[in-house]
Amino acid sequence: MSKADTKQSPPDPDSAPISDPPGFEQSMKELEALVDRLEQDDLTLEESLAAFERGIKLTRVCQQALDTAEQRVRILTDQSEHAEPEQYHHDVIPNTASDRSIGKNRNRDE
Repeated sequence: MSKADTKQSPPDPDSAPISDPPGFEQSMKELEALVDRLEQDDLTLEESLAAFERGIKLTRVCQQALDTAEQRVRILTDQSEHAEPEQYHHDVIPNTASDRSIGKNRNRDE
């Protein structure tokens, strides 16, 4: 076997997972630092590519965190739009048909 046959190809940046992905805030800080390094133009081509690959991974981590947060907000806002008022206040106007008719009958008797 020749050296060319045993040489491994570089790992695919999309398939290499980030071990213990950092949180959103830490990912953003690291991403900002990578952008600063890339903008300084003092990296070699390989260093630039490695920084770019890491930046792509961090961007995906951040996007996933934002997508998850957006989904949670939508669930919460959908729940609050469809929630019954008494879930939030105990002194609300009755909201069922039978409660409304009782309230109307009370007003007529008074």
